[in-house]
Amino acid sequence: MQLKSIRSVLLIVAPNIYNPTFFSYFPPLGILYIAASLENNGCKVNVLDAAIKKMSYAEIVKNIQEEKPDLIGITCTTETRFEMKELTELIRKKIPDLFIVVGGAHVTFCPEETLLSTKADLVVLGEGDNTIAELISGKPFADIEGIVYRDEENIKTNPLRKRIDDLGKLPFPARHLIDLDKYPGFSVRKQKNTHINTNRGCPFGCIYCSASKLWGMNSRSISAKKVVEEVEMLLSDYGINLFYFYDDMFTANKKRAEKICNLFIEKKLNIKWGTSTRIDAINKDLLVLMSDAGCVQINYGVETLNNNVCKYIGRKALLNEVKEAVKDSIDAGIENVQLYILIGLPGDDPQGLKKTVVDLLSTQATLLAIQVLRIYPGTELERIARQKKILSEKFSWYEFYDQGMPGLPTVPLYTEQPRDNLIKQYDFLRKYMRFSSALRRRLPKKILKLYVKFDCIFFIFLTKIINWQG
Repeated sequence: MQLKSIRSVLLIVAPNIYNPTFFSYFPPLGILYIAASLENNGCKVNVLDAAIKKMSYAEIVKNIQEEKPDLIGITCTTETRFEMKELTELIRKKIPDLFIVVGGAHVTFCPEETLLSTKADLVVLGEGDNTIAELISGKPFADIEGIVYRDEENIKTNPLRKRIDDLGKLPFPARHLIDLDKYPGFSVRKQKNTHINTNRGCPFGCIYCSASKLWGMNSRSISAKKVVEEVEMLLSDYGINLFYFYDDMFTANKKRAEKICNLFIEKKLNIKWGTSTRIDAINKDLLVLMSDAGCVQINYGVETLNNNVCKYIGRKALLNEVKEAVKDSIDAGIENVQLYILIGLPGDDPQGLKKTVVDLLSTQATLLAIQVLRIYPGTELERIARQKKILSEKFSWYEFYDQGMPGLPTVPLYTEQPRDNLIKQYDFLRKYMRFSSALRRRLPKKILKLYVKFDCIFFIFLTKIINWQG
């Protein structure tokens, strides 16, 4: 089995209908990398982001009928898997002969289930940059690594493809195929911004994240020179000078991070940017260099300070280390420091969560973000949830599910505690963090040092008079 005469491809970002709070802040870089690879192989490509355009299924199908592509590729997340399923069903009904390829992290970790439950013809596993090029070349499916596909009544699973060693050989994402102005980005600065991926892979393997399995345990990085070239292109072609480096960990390779910062300074690019990392992957000198190079926001994934939970989930964070990292970041001149907290981790409880929150409020962080732990395919947490019957024996990723968070109902929660209790904790903490963060961002740094003591006292007082635990 193989494809023939593939001259045009339409790549689609699945619409978002069931989860109103799930929003596309940034352009879909994954599918834009695929588009660039296709263009490099002489294929005509268009990209349709049905989520950002808030399109209905009927509107998407009409667009496909007008475009008349030889093949369509749909990317979906766990949040949009049901939309992908329903879209493939309508496409198959209206355009029965159109070949449908699906990709993304979600389908990578449940490919057979995806083909059994949807009308897709083929699943691309993991990195699709080279896989898609082989597909359109007419190469027999049996010889293409990294795919799962229908072969008449059977489903065939091919060997995994070796990950791309040199990411620098990839073309820049095909941003010219979308309207960048449609994406608000994610910045407290409220100005036009976009994101850049500079590495793939994460060495830490947190139980709630599939990045290590998807991209590998080794961090594969784009060279500092090419990162700066992409920034310069976005500056000149799109007039964007605020960026977010959307990596699993920007400072996984400190020397490369230093080279990037030094090039920003040497070239006098006059840009502002933010990124995410871990408190054990930075130091004072690097933070000062990052600030000098334009870094205005750094996000640290702390998640919890409960020692028992840290051991269970493969994290290690001590309060004094967090305080030091936050203080060093602020002292270096980085305007905003954000800490992430997770509710409902295995082995945690309301009192342990309360202590984590109080401890993190005692830091000089200017932003605190809270989220309830959700279950995603391919994670160790999924295995644990199935083992503990939090996901039932009959649970299927494509059997409709709506017991997640309000506003994000289709992603299952990890519920060692009752779901209603977790929602109640989240609602209270989200409101408090929004209030606290708004003040922290606006306070002079000298006053912030004093305010954090009051913040802790006020939070403890509120939790005593309000039943926030469920």
